[in-house]
Amino acid sequence: MKKEKISNRALIARINRKLMPDEKLRVSRGPYSSDIGKYYITNQFNIIVAAHVNLSELGRELKVLHSGEELAED
Repeated sequence: MKKEKISNRALIARINRKLMPDEKLRVSRGPYSSDIGKYYITNQFNIIVAAHVNLSELGRELKVLHSGEELAED
């Protein structure tokens, strides 16, 4: 069975809808990406609550990335 490819942007949108209302998954840009990873989660005060987030693992944990889907390569 061939798995359906899901883009990073689509998975980020799904994850953000599923996270708590005061949390948001963000994409790191700039010189700080080595410190916090490419993806991280902030709270309502822009404090980092999770760093070095793996998109596919978080998507499966939150049940927004289903078994018949996989993350498309960049």
